[in-house]
Amino acid sequence: MENNLKHLSLFIILLIVISSCKRKEAIGNGLVPDAVNSNIVYTDTLTLITRTVIEDSIITSELSNNILGTSNNSLFNLSHANVSAQYFLPRDNFSFGGATKFDSAVLYVGFLAADGTEGNRSFGDMSSQQRFTIHELNSVLDPARSYYNTSFIDYNAVTLGAFNGKLNLTDSITIKRGSQTSKIPPCLHFKLDDNWAKAKIFNAPATAFSTNGDFLNYFKGLSIISEGALTGSGGFVYVNLKTLNKFSIPTGSALVVYYNDSLSTSFTVTSSARRVNTYNHSIPTSSVPQTYAHPANSPNADSCFIQAMGRYKTKIEIPYLYELAKKHNNIAINSAELIVKPYTTNLTADYYAPTSLRLLQPNATDGKNDFIRDILFLGNGPANPFYGGYYNVNTNEYKFNFRLHLQELLNDYKATGSTAKNRGLYLIIPTDNPIAASHVMLDTRKGSGIKVKIYYTIQN
Repeated sequence: MENNLKHLSLFIILLIVISSCKRKEAIGNGLVPDAVNSNIVYTDTLTLITRTVIEDSIITSELSNNILGTSNNSLFNLSHANVSAQYFLPRDNFSFGGATKFDSAVLYVGFLAADGTEGNRSFGDMSSQQRFTIHELNSVLDPARSYYNTSFIDYNAVTLGAFNGKLNLTDSITIKRGSQTSKIPPCLHFKLDDNWAKAKIFNAPATAFSTNGDFLNYFKGLSIISEGALTGSGGFVYVNLKTLNKFSIPTGSALVVYYNDSLSTSFTVTSSARRVNTYNHSIPTSSVPQTYAHPANSPNADSCFIQAMGRYKTKIEIPYLYELAKKHNNIAINSAELIVKPYTTNLTADYYAPTSLRLLQPNATDGKNDFIRDILFLGNGPANPFYGGYYNVNTNEYKFNFRLHLQELLNDYKATGSTAKNRGLYLIIPTDNPIAASHVMLDTRKGSGIKVKIYYTIQN
């Protein structure tokens, strides 16, 4: 009941916010002063200064899904995405039941669902051939630690399996168990080294099969390393490493041991297992293309860049915001929209615009990404669309509502006379929900590509 009342209150507030642009009266939510003899004014001429900056490190050990691949396109240079994971026992006190004949071991890595329910499935040129290799982890992935895109993952240099070819997201895979054959959904699959799999897994000591803790101490897990594109510019595929139940669901992953001609056992990545993405960004040695990060205090850039996986974000500064407060003693922000457009010349079916962007601010202490009041108050997502940030393909734009943030800055300036809270804004591609390896070049030319629209009330 209490939650229902909260939702109702939020809905009422949103109605008031929207209607305030049509009526000559201010709104009240604890931030906006009471209106007395007010007049509504519109402006879209605030000066914006934009530049590309390096993104912060991002946590990659708590992602909904994972990214694999290499991309080396002409606009954003070379990036790699690797993933490491733990594999759990089928059950405590597991055994192969006295079996003596080892057949093979295969690592299956499932793509996201073809029906789109898990989001986009790839980004980049999927016609490129790529190379991936499998390696055994040397160290346990710490269950209490947060891992970042730049974290060092200790794996053995010996290659246990490899894949060379195209990332085929459409064709099913035929598997054979003894005299029986069956098909499973499209996936990456790696035949693991027979000697390693037989010694490490099939002939593991009984003590290693007692509990998952015992098994992880014995077998730390596997890393899938993207070695690069063999042809073309490459791209990224989104994968589901989580439990695959005998290949009866459309996505998922498992380390499967085949034995006694027709039997198999799956070691899976459960919800308790650790999964960690690591990303490497570099410039090819064959050339030195433009580096997009702009130095601090540089003039406005007509093009700015955002890249997921912890590489680039766009910073927006509004240096003359407080001129509004100097000109008028009391101001209530009725509506504030930030509108930004990507350059369409770089958008294709393979290199599509990100589903959504996120508008944040620099943290007061360390300058890293921090929420603005609007996303905290209104939420972000299709269920709470007022904050915005979703790509509109018809208008080719992203639109954000950040009224509460602007009002907070003006209120603080009025109370303290300090401009310290106006630290600017960041535009980023969200790390997750949905998982994304995308990038975009924004049109940040004054008056055409990026704009702030504000309706405000002058209060007497």
